[in-house]
Amino acid sequence: MAWEPRSCCLCISIRVGTLILGWISLIGCFLSLLSSLKFVTASYDDFTHHCTQISQERHVTMDPDICARIMISTIICDGALSGMGTLVSILLIAGVNKNKPEWIIPYLGSQVISLGLMTLILVSLIGVSIYVGSALMSFTFILVFVPSMLISSYLISVVYACYKEIVRQNCIGAECSGVPYVEQEDLIPRLQMQ
Repeated sequence: MAWEPRSCCLCISIRVGTLILGWISLIGCFLSLLSSLKFVTASYDDFTHHCTQISQERHVTMDPDICARIMISTIICDGALSGMGTLVSILLIAGVNKNKPEWIIPYLGSQVISLGLMTLILVSLIGVSIYVGSALMSFTFILVFVPSMLISSYLISVVYACYKEIVRQNCIGAECSGVPYVEQEDLIPRLQMQ
């Protein structure tokens, strides 16, 4: 059996810690969504002007139209991901409040996918820094990503512990996983009679 936290940050219950995490995630995703919407409302000329400035400052030749399209598509993707994060965070908060463990699963899935992507990014950045020949750069990447990944893993385990706690609460006295719940007092007389 894997390690399961009994409290969040050593001082609050798993349920309250999950709710706090859900609210922080909701606020962060919502602010990111608003930021993306602000940039999407900018005119196309603003993006092409910005791309032209960047190419002149860095002495790089790039087509401003292609650069603007890339910027707009990146902002739209960020807005879509922020919108999905907002919905998943709302589901997490509602799932904990209403004791619905199936509403917590999308949040867990998105966080596990995020952790996997962070791992791939770390490995690719270390590979690039080794190829370039900068050991200091790869050490910096490790110092930045590994603590972030450890904190993310701990918070995923807190949400998973809350999920399991809600599943256990919902299973007391009811059927769980197709197996009927049997009281221990019902088993004792049968064992003594045999």
